[in-house]
Amino acid sequence: MHRIASVVASTLSLTLMVGCPKGAAPEPQVQESPVSTIEQAAAFAGAYEARVAPVARELNLAYWDATTSGDAESYTKAGELDLQLRQLHADPGDFERLGTWITDPAVLEGDPLLLRQLQRIHGSYAPNQIDAALMAQMVTLGVEVEEVYSTHRGTIDGEPVDANAIYEIMLTSTDPELRRKAWEASKQVGPLVADKLVQLVKLRNQAAVQAGYPDFYQMQLTLGEQDPATVQALFDDMATRSQVPFEQLKTELDAVLAARHGVAPEALMPWHYADPFFQEAPRISDRDLDAFYRGRSVEAVNTTYFQGIGLEVTQIIERSDLYPRDGKQPSAYCTDIDREGDVRVFCNLEDDDYWMSTMLHELGHAVYDQYIDPELPWVLRGAAHSFTTEAIALLFGRLSKDPRWIACATDLTPEEIAPASADLRQTQRLLQVIFARWSLVMVDFERGLYADPDQDLNTLWWDLVEQHQLLQRPPDREAADWATKIHIVTAPAYYHNYLMGEMLASQLLASMGRDLYDGQHFTQIDTCDDPAVGAWLQERIFAPGASIHWAQLVEGATGEPLTPRYFVEEYLTPAE
Repeated sequence: MHRIASVVASTLSLTLMVGCPKGAAPEPQVQESPVSTIEQAAAFAGAYEARVAPVARELNLAYWDATTSGDAESYTKAGELDLQLRQLHADPGDFERLGTWITDPAVLEGDPLLLRQLQRIHGSYAPNQIDAALMAQMVTLGVEVEEVYSTHRGTIDGEPVDANAIYEIMLTSTDPELRRKAWEASKQVGPLVADKLVQLVKLRNQAAVQAGYPDFYQMQLTLGEQDPATVQALFDDMATRSQVPFEQLKTELDAVLAARHGVAPEALMPWHYADPFFQEAPRISDRDLDAFYRGRSVEAVNTTYFQGIGLEVTQIIERSDLYPRDGKQPSAYCTDIDREGDVRVFCNLEDDDYWMSTMLHELGHAVYDQYIDPELPWVLRGAAHSFTTEAIALLFGRLSKDPRWIACATDLTPEEIAPASADLRQTQRLLQVIFARWSLVMVDFERGLYADPDQDLNTLWWDLVEQHQLLQRPPDREAADWATKIHIVTAPAYYHNYLMGEMLASQLLASMGRDLYDGQHFTQIDTCDDPAVGAWLQERIFAPGASIHWAQLVEGATGEPLTPRYFVEEYLTPAE
């Protein structure tokens, strides 16, 4: 769930012309002093926190209640609070003053921490400079669409199936007809939400235009302190770098899957892969990688591991909701309810590799939130950027397929794990490259979606799937498959942050190896009990929160700007 990273502006008192008799000399102009400007801005920031923090907390709690229960009233309440929060960021006078403040030399040079608060508040005001009726429409429709995603269950032969059941079939079944039915069940939500989703995209675009941006996608990146052209160049570079390695891996993978399913490689369809979107690595051997975790408590393994590296998670887990039940949203997320320590994780745990990785991922988000300096102003008690918290989550999520980590995090011995080491490493590499290519689909699709929501979106979707993932589209497929990815509703124009997070995760691992282990890569270290790891992350990444720009954080932590170099070295270079 997105956290509210806000910054607001206060009025810089303008020079006043006091009314005077006609023909009389005007009163002397009154200039604000720099001290007065800073004091007023600081007072505004304090008032902003007092006004916004309680509503943000209530919204987070309502969303938590809605997703844990599927309760319609909770979804309605969340929508109402979301609208209220947007309205708190809608005042055009505040927005104008904010824009003046963040360029005022008195604030720029006099109080960098205050300036950072105002910049963050400004980022929350900008997308809400729209009329109240449009805002209400956007929030209400968004809640309606998300509720469909949350409560819908696909059917196989008339029987409802949840996401875990579909995932299990696609991961393990060798019955081609059952696999096809499971894949199609995962897509049945598309036609139910497609029309409303297009309406929502158009409303978001209207809001962006009112705020002064070409479309919502461009607005989201810009307000997130990311230059759209720079992000696009980064992704184009990744597309080029990964093309040949991916083609090699896909050819090898298709040979295995074709033999497994008794079809020619050119006859493989999307349901022959491991998940509904081909965003994860299929199992390419007969080895059951879930066996490492079957019968073990995913919750307990995670608790012990994080404590071993000096990151306490017991209280986080006590506040969390970790297991599936009817009505509960079939997904996973982390939320910081109040920025006062109430950090929670939402999961639907099973004792398998998928949920071990997911729990590590969500606890990565959670420890980031938990260890932000509590003395920072409320506005700055969040991640430096959404992709920096994704980097930490991804860094930990990778561990579930690391043979060294499995050996030290479970009661299995290295000798018991050794026969599977090659499969684990191959799966992890395949997963990273596949996910990179899947990310290209999502990023290019959303950019195109917001640029022209009236185009044939299903054709756009499948064109990109064929281009980036080298999958074959099913014949005569006209089922709004593009609308089946919940992120388009809940995390719009966000997906690029996942791949940027993967890049940063590799960069951080290399830096930890350099700083803590004499240059040896972190993943080559046979330990789960070194508190220096947690201390390094707390000092370099967590504690600063949003008090500094993400680019400054990355360069300060690793000694260089964000680069795909380490991701390429770790996952792409071996195939070249």
